[in-house]
Amino acid sequence: MLKSTSLYQEQFRFITKIAESAWSFLSDLKDAKIWDDTNYLKDCFSQNTCPEIDYERYAMPFAYTYFLENFLKAASVFLRECPPRAKCIIDAGCGSGAGMLAYLAVLDQSLPDINWQIDVVLIDRSEAQLTIAKNILQLVKPQFQHLDIVPHYLDPMNLLNWEPQANSADCILFEHVLTENPFDVGSLLGKAFLALTGGGKIYIIERRREKEPIWNIIDQIVSELAIPASYGSGKIEPDDIAFGEP
Repeated sequence: MLKSTSLYQEQFRFITKIAESAWSFLSDLKDAKIWDDTNYLKDCFSQNTCPEIDYERYAMPFAYTYFLENFLKAASVFLRECPPRAKCIIDAGCGSGAGMLAYLAVLDQSLPDINWQIDVVLIDRSEAQLTIAKNILQLVKPQFQHLDIVPHYLDPMNLLNWEPQANSADCILFEHVLTENPFDVGSLLGKAFLALTGGGKIYIIERRREKEPIWNIIDQIVSELAIPASYGSGKIEPDDIAFGEP
């Protein structure tokens, strides 16, 4: 869907504003071990099958290293395709909340001059990651112009133990979750499909297809579930919004 230049510019300015606020928070998380921890995480994500990561231990370095990149990647998806005006969205495996925040930022600026209440459900197995997501959302929440955001932070749980209520959400987000759970893609998408209302959408955000073998598994499961699917890639890169190293 094509957008007017002025609308895109307004959305991009707001995305930049939210990114700057999040980065001001994240930059204070850096400690003496940040570079060793970052190198460990990069090594994990460079492997064809990502090993299990202790996100309770690595929540802070993960957010410091990847939040901005993941936020911009998700924002590029929602800029490309105007996000659905959901009454309830679930971020399944939310991590530090980058994907959810990108959705909210683009949605806020795509609304006309109305107020829209949205329930935001964040699920993650790491209490430390949920805490970071909560703190960032609380920090930037007053900047939203059209959204009345009602957050719901579920107790930490493995997504395999998630028991969603049927028809409970208009939109479900998996951002860089399935690649870490390649043997559970069918189960997780099945749960999401159960939770989705009629006409709702599931967004899966991963690395580009040529770099990420998980897409082959996703293709197979989507076909088996008979879910209509469309694919695309975003265009915003992390360097498009640059901040000085603190």
